[in-house]
Amino acid sequence: MKQNRRDFLKHAATIATVVAVPAFTGCTTEEEESGPEINMEWEDRATALEATTWTADNPGVKPEVHLPETTYNADARTMTVSVPHVMEAGHYITTIYIRDQDGIVLGLKEYETPSVDGDPPSVDISLHESTTAIVAYAYCNLHDNWAGGSIST
Repeated sequence: MKQNRRDFLKHAATIATVVAVPAFTGCTTEEEESGPEINMEWEDRATALEATTWTADNPGVKPEVHLPETTYNADARTMTVSVPHVMEAGHYITTIYIRDQDGIVLGLKEYETPSVDGDPPSVDISLHESTTAIVAYAYCNLHDNWAGGSIST
């Protein structure tokens, strides 16, 4: 089928509009709108641990050793979470995890047994590009769940 110049220009203008208008109106692609992938195992585990959650404002036993400490690495978009807690048989941190501003668990690490070297538990968790804030959590097998304060990223 032969196309005349007028039809070609009309067709080209329509294509240009379809491609350009979303960019000018602030529309994003489905991929750009999606947040972090939800890991249902992490979500279920974190929810189970949150039956009792202590904070700096509502502390349980020895908040100085139970509250998770965070360090944000902006270049790598990672959050390091550590807990200055003993890791002894019978008394240790079993789980560290973080939730983003939407309450989605971005990473979770389980400690089935205390570490052999006795070092306090620590984990690096990658942040999704849409993450603007996180809250870190640490669960002690004897003293329940502990939430740190919200950290902006």
